[in-house]
Amino acid sequence: MKAWLHMILTLGILACALRTADAVPQWISGLPRGSVRVSDLQEAQQVSGLAIQLPPTIAASYRPQKIVALHPPAAGVAITLQPVAEGHGFSLYRLSSAKRAQGLLSPLPAFHEIKVQVAGRPAQLRAVRAPDGTVTQELEWQGWLRTVVRFQGPTLELLSLGEKLATVMP
Repeated sequence: MKAWLHMILTLGILACALRTADAVPQWISGLPRGSVRVSDLQEAQQVSGLAIQLPPTIAASYRPQKIVALHPPAAGVAITLQPVAEGHGFSLYRLSSAKRAQGLLSPLPAFHEIKVQVAGRPAQLRAVRAPDGTVTQELEWQGWLRTVVRFQGPTLELLSLGEKLATVMP
């Protein structure tokens, strides 16, 4: 009986150690499991298997600062874009419905939400609060992928960005 108890205790400790070792890279990098930081949109497409395209007007006005891609089957891409000149940057998320893909987008509590149209499809425009207290606007629509744009500028500018993005990424 003692041998069985000893073996079960040893296997339990081993399982905990393996689970901890598996989580260490995520803690160090700050990225969700299965995701990698990539250098450009083409590499993000290769890693995730998702079509990621910026409209020419956005590509000319914004430069990707940080791109994180998630391998299939839980494919997703998170892109932080900064303006070339003056203006507000934004974050773009393209996510599959897999639970792990949703890990690229940290949920923020919404304190105001309205229904809008983006390129003829239903969308939600929300005011959300980040953990540091910053108020951010979030525009979300669902095609075959979930698309979310987070922006800290004027609402009309966010809706314009959404229209442009939805035409090339339905």
